[in-house]
Amino acid sequence: MLQHPAVLIADDDDIFLAITEMMVKTHGLPVMKARDGLEAVDLYREHADVIACVMLDIHMPGMDGIMAFRHLRKLRKDLPVIIASGYLTDANLEQLAPLSPSGFLKKPLFHQALADMLTECLGHLDC
Repeated sequence: MLQHPAVLIADDDDIFLAITEMMVKTHGLPVMKARDGLEAVDLYREHADVIACVMLDIHMPGMDGIMAFRHLRKLRKDLPVIIASGYLTDANLEQLAPLSPSGFLKKPLFHQALADMLTECLGHLDC
């Protein structure tokens, strides 16, 4: 059983996944990784009891981050979801607004910005 809530990171970039996983783990938080939106939704369904926060990229093959976010909202209305993207358009922001993301992180991520966002979503990180 996990001692701390897990963070699910969904991104199709292996380097981004690896670096972000390391940054999240420095706070003692377990990480689950998905390479697209469908895998993220499936992982959330399987592990909803331990996943406390999801980080989604917008542009992924198959099911993109916006569609995955819609599915996650149907599963849990108050799930903290962070959008991590290198490129957000006005159209993307318009589609995301009704879903109420917990926040936005611009790629490349900075460790402090990620830590601040995780603290905001999960409470004090005393790990």
